[in-house]
Amino acid sequence: MAIMQGRRVALVAIVQWVYVSGKGNPDFDWHGDCTDRFRYPKKFPVGGDPQYYNGITINMTCFKNDTFDRYSTGNPVFFIGDWGGLNWGIGPVPADHTKTHDPFKRRGYNWAVDHNAQWRVSGAFNARGKWRNPDYVINVGDNFYWGGVDCHCGNMYARCDTKQWKWIYEEMWKGPGIDGKQWLGVLGNHDWGGWQFNKGWDQVIAYSWGGLAESTGRWLQPSIYWAAPVHYPGFNVDWLFVDSNIFDVRESPWWDPEHNICGAQHSGTYAGAGCGHSGPYSVFDCSKWFGHLWDAQSGWLDAKLKESVTHQVDWQFVVTHFPPWWGEAHWKYLAWQYGIDLFVTGHVHRQDVLEQWDWRNQFKPSVCIITGGGGGITSEFWPDNNGNDDQYGFVDATLWKDKVRLEMISHGGQTRKTHSFTKRQAQYKPDKLEGPYLIKAEQEAWAKLNPPKPANKTEEKKEPEKKTADDKEEDHKKKDVSV
Repeated sequence: MAIMQGRRVALVAIVQWVYVSGKGNPDFDWHGDCTDRFRYPKKFPVGGDPQYYNGITINMTCFKNDTFDRYSTGNPVFFIGDWGGLNWGIGPVPADHTKTHDPFKRRGYNWAVDHNAQWRVSGAFNARGKWRNPDYVINVGDNFYWGGVDCHCGNMYARCDTKQWKWIYEEMWKGPGIDGKQWLGVLGNHDWGGWQFNKGWDQVIAYSWGGLAESTGRWLQPSIYWAAPVHYPGFNVDWLFVDSNIFDVRESPWWDPEHNICGAQHSGTYAGAGCGHSGPYSVFDCSKWFGHLWDAQSGWLDAKLKESVTHQVDWQFVVTHFPPWWGEAHWKYLAWQYGIDLFVTGHVHRQDVLEQWDWRNQFKPSVCIITGGGGGITSEFWPDNNGNDDQYGFVDATLWKDKVRLEMISHGGQTRKTHSFTKRQAQYKPDKLEGPYLIKAEQEAWAKLNPPKPANKTEEKKEPEKKTADDKEEDHKKKDVSV
């Protein structure tokens, strides 16, 4: 892993966050009232730099209590990861990882399930979406196997039309209840290239602005790390999207070539192997580049969580590709200090939930979701033909003010496990608590949705005050004097 750099970079990230979070950024002004659509910046990243909006907090999104009773039925969201297979021209086929070097995970190939894994998951996903009608989808990365969008990084303006977006994303995840629903996400290690850093990871960010004929405008990842505040009737949520691919980086480009994003064997050492002005520039500065990125967003994340507690946001959810036992000490501290309620992760190719008080959960009472069974790559263990397993699937989450319910859905459509949890309290106690809105325009927009209740004009009848014994004696003396 790359050596972590100094805290000076983290301070730069905080300054950058102040600039891009909506406070005075000319490229990202408030536009329109608070609606149920997540709004990315109107302006394409300047200079085609995929890091231009790093640390951005997009405008608040508001879901109103109009089409159904959100107070009682809750607010549905789907989670999924590791979902995009290989494009064989007839639809996606999962990357075959059954012949892995790990002897404990090596297994046979189940042609009935493995060969159709993404089809099976998308079928269950689309069918459930028809009646659940999720508000949006949280995507934990590894969008396309083996190596992300199949073109070289470094030119966001030149939209790379590999047909992966059309046949592996747009044509697979669709139908009533799913059409038009936005996907919010992060990059996985395979989006960078898996064993290299110079595949089309910047095209994943560019697709937020469309550019290809097949785009339906659902995709949203404006930068490498970012935040999305959401308001529901009666409560607020902060979604914090973090890139954790530092944990698949080795210090030397010659180490562990099969599991090294910065590996020389597959990235190459030739001139032009880098990603242009955005970086990484070569395999020789790659680990340092990822170290700077991690330090920058670590400072940003600390500041965002502190802000979330200060502004009394009800729920803090972190979305990242690697489960938090990669960087365990770091995540334990943040969860304890600021009360992170939920980690939504992937990378491990199966479905699991570390429940709030599960003995396996070293982050308790924070909950950890693993949803790495999206079908883009073969699962960790042998899948059941009928879907009675936890190898392929997705998560159906329901949010309320006082609790969250997680349902683990398999590739056969079965609900494999249900877990409900409550909020974790933060240890950090700010000197002064503030309201949940950071931008004046957000306050004004929300005021339109929540006009003040009219005052009750009927005055309550005041009961006469009961007199004490001393008061009665005083009244008696006054009466005697008057006589």
